[in-house]
Amino acid sequence: MDADQKLSISAENALTQIKKDSRFNINDVAFFLASVILAGVGLYGILLDPSGHYRSIVRGMGLILVLPPLIASSVFKRISQNLRVLSLCKDRPPPLFELDKKGMTIPIVLLPCKSDAVVSCIQKNEAVLKVSWEEIQSWTSSYIPQDMYTGEGGIGVFILKRKGSEREIEIDRKFLKGREQEIISFSRQYVSLSDDVLRPDKKQREERWVNKLSWGFITLFMIFLLIVFSGSWLLEKHDEKVAMAELPTTRLLEKASAAYHRHEYQTALKLYLPLAQQGNAAAQFALGLMYKKGEGMKADSVQAYMWVSLAATSNSDDARSAAPYLHFLATEMTPEQIAEGKRLAGEWKPALVPPVSNP
Repeated sequence: MDADQKLSISAENALTQIKKDSRFNINDVAFFLASVILAGVGLYGILLDPSGHYRSIVRGMGLILVLPPLIASSVFKRISQNLRVLSLCKDRPPPLFELDKKGMTIPIVLLPCKSDAVVSCIQKNEAVLKVSWEEIQSWTSSYIPQDMYTGEGGIGVFILKRKGSEREIEIDRKFLKGREQEIISFSRQYVSLSDDVLRPDKKQREERWVNKLSWGFITLFMIFLLIVFSGSWLLEKHDEKVAMAELPTTRLLEKASAAYHRHEYQTALKLYLPLAQQGNAAAQFALGLMYKKGEGMKADSVQAYMWVSLAATSNSDDARSAAPYLHFLATEMTPEQIAEGKRLAGEWKPALVPPVSNP
């Protein structure tokens, strides 16, 4: 190869990739949704967990709450930077990676989006970065290898270190695949390069794998937290059901009545409803009163009539109180509503639930 020969390689593929990266993609949506779910779990633990079982744990993991804005910020920065790169390439000839006897001309689309080199090009309003052969102090490679030990099959970057500067220039190699050896052969006319410049050293390979393992660990840890929080919530609900099942009926009625008189209607409803569904007349009568008054739910005369009717027809002491109230309800209802209430009462069947056991 003659020293005055020029080597030009199209970077159209890199420009196409930049266009894709300047838009939202499925990965952005997936990561953002996952972070929102985790943040929601964390927010529940901090603000809404009534038991406080894992509130202190989540407070110590404040990072969970900032994940959505961090991910959104990262995505918008990437898109913004890529749009700037595209604006520089607009109305210009197709990008070419060129090498000649003076040095190399690197199109901005071959440089990592967030690198100092890209920032410098944007500030200078230039679509290419020019590097002379005399500036190059060292030329190495970095891989993301498919094989941990050999690096074979991996695609990474060329790393150029310039004299008198600590900032390195990275050239994306995946868009130069198939021409890399040609680039090295041409460059050896002007720069001293080692025989294994196309391969990373063992340290670089190990660092890449440590980085991969670190991100893998972080991902697994986040999944673990999600499982722990979800499991804690499910166990809490299970414990509540077990505790309710183990309480005798009289104690459940007492708890429900106490909650009702404290105007904690939702709590009272949760306690009365299972008992009413099992056929407890006292709970059915109380539930009918709550439906009539709209306490803990929307007022519904038909539902009130149904529950009071069931209590009134039971063989219990509560039937004595329920029967007069049933006649009172009927005076405030239309014949159609009464007929519907009777129909629902006639079709009602006790819920199939385990018997309540004494502690």
